[in-house]
Amino acid sequence: MRPLLYDPDAEYCTEIPQARELFWVVDLVDDELRNMPIAIQLLRGNVNDKSKTLISFNSKNHPDGVIKGEFSLKEGDYRMRIIGEGVPLYTMNIPLEYRW
Repeated sequence: MRPLLYDPDAEYCTEIPQARELFWVVDLVDDELRNMPIAIQLLRGNVNDKSKTLISFNSKNHPDGVIKGEFSLKEGDYRMRIIGEGVPLYTMNIPLEYRW
């Protein structure tokens, strides 16, 4: 699984340098992940904080292996949670730091 954040001018991994609308893409490289329901959540706060879910994308299969969307953030700490609803449950947390 390869997550990517980008705007029309650049690509980012975890540190986002300025306020703007961002597009995101998650490539499901493994066939097993393409055939299980995947949910995406955007949370404010880091793993150690009490986090607030800001956006939640419904769980569904992605046979083409691509999940994409967009969001705008204010300055702060966020994380993207990717949940594969298979057996066993698969969860990946990606920290996002938005500073300008």
